[in-house]
Amino acid sequence: DREGAALIRVNLGSLAQTRGDLDTARREFRAALAECAALGAWALALYAIAAVAKWEWVRGNFDSSAELLGLALYHPSSSADIALDFQDVRADLKAQLGSENSDAAMERGRAFDLRATIARLNEELQ
Repeated sequence: DREGAALIRVNLGSLAQTRGDLDTARREFRAALAECAALGAWALALYAIAAVAKWEWVRGNFDSSAELLGLALYHPSSSADIALDFQDVRADLKAQLGSENSDAAMERGRAFDLRATIARLNEELQ
């Protein structure tokens, strides 16, 4: 069950991030994204992208976080789980960037190409 294994990697990354181990989180998110792309599991890939958005948020990269969250929230393959599970990130981005800047960054992300973003993240997360 390769999709299940990718989901486990997202969960492992989230747990590592909660423990403050951002390097392990990065590796797990990268592995999950690579597997999602190989499988064409786009809904799960969007969830993994939202997890990377939270990772960027934790690292203080608020613009990047908002752009990735915009893609994850507004892509046609997105799920309600993303909106629920990452509402704290969205609220904090509005507080950090201001509502107008946060919305603008999410709109930029909304226009991102999903496959190109996954490829870019796989390189950046190495």
